[in-house]
Amino acid sequence: MIDAAASVTQETYSLLGVKSIGVDYGLVRTGVAVTVGYDPKPLTILKDLNATEVCDAVIRCVRLEQASRIVVGLPLHKNGTIAEQTNLTLVFVAELAQKSLQELGPGVKVELFDERYTSKAAAARAHSRNPHQPLYGTLDADAACIILENYYNDNGLGAQPAHLRPDIVEESRRFYERKTMEEDA
Repeated sequence: MIDAAASVTQETYSLLGVKSIGVDYGLVRTGVAVTVGYDPKPLTILKDLNATEVCDAVIRCVRLEQASRIVVGLPLHKNGTIAEQTNLTLVFVAELAQKSLQELGPGVKVELFDERYTSKAAAARAHSRNPHQPLYGTLDADAACIILENYYNDNGLGAQPAHLRPDIVEESRRFYERKTMEEDA
């Protein structure tokens, strides 16, 4: 029998002090933010990059911030069903998870977390700060902040780990091990 309170406490404890990068992935703009569980900060907005370039930029952010988790917003319809952007995001997350495993090793988790309403919340926040400021410039990074806020407020419950085929996991781990041995030599 599982004690629900103990389970929540254990998960809460596991997020304390965990530095995470939040990603609001888009085909034109991708917002990136960072937090250790409170007061997320926007890092950057990646513009006009293909998925591979976005992965590389996110990996650089993880290294720079010394984060151990990447939380990517999962776009769904209001009723929780798959949206058109969902499949594009899943393809991106698979590439990000593979590249993360190859470049950063198994210590960095890549997870998906429901991002419904984050863009609207980010727009409302931006409007409340300055009703005359155009939203175009900061909205995606603010949405990445809200993804992280929601993730930490929910203690990561409901997050889905990025899934890679076992052969890709094995190949990526071998790549990381070879790379690490070469760097140590």
